[in-house]
Amino acid sequence: MQTIHEERVDLRTWVGVLGTMLGAFMATLDIQVTNASLRDITGGIAATQDEGSWVSTSYLIGEIITIPLTAWLARVFSVRWYLLVNVALFLLFSCLCGLARSLGEMILFRACQGFTGGVMIPMALTVALSTLPKADAVSNYLRDQTRSHAIEPVA
Repeated sequence: MQTIHEERVDLRTWVGVLGTMLGAFMATLDIQVTNASLRDITGGIAATQDEGSWVSTSYLIGEIITIPLTAWLARVFSVRWYLLVNVALFLLFSCLCGLARSLGEMILFRACQGFTGGVMIPMALTVALSTLPKADAVSNYLRDQTRSHAIEPVA
């Protein structure tokens, strides 16, 4: 009879995993909040609805450019430093978006926020899958979800 080798995950690991998951949630939530309040944002910076759509588009462009580069950049700078610097920059650009006085500033700050927010989504999965044991239920769930979302559009 085989015995199941049970690996214990310490609190520090769980804090790291949950912290990165929270960052990914915040980056995703930022898109939804901006889209929901776009009318108020455009009114605050005296922009038309068409011009204001660039506020959302610039974030998504930054995110789309960053996500494929994240694995390579994490290897170049190390996962820890790459993630910490991008979280700090994401917070900085979030504050700057709140202080933006013109459409150009808002678009620039949102694009920079997208570049830094795009790091958090793939890094959250990387941290969870690389630090949790393979037999862990959360790790298995994340692995299955990643596979299903990667394969589902093709099938």
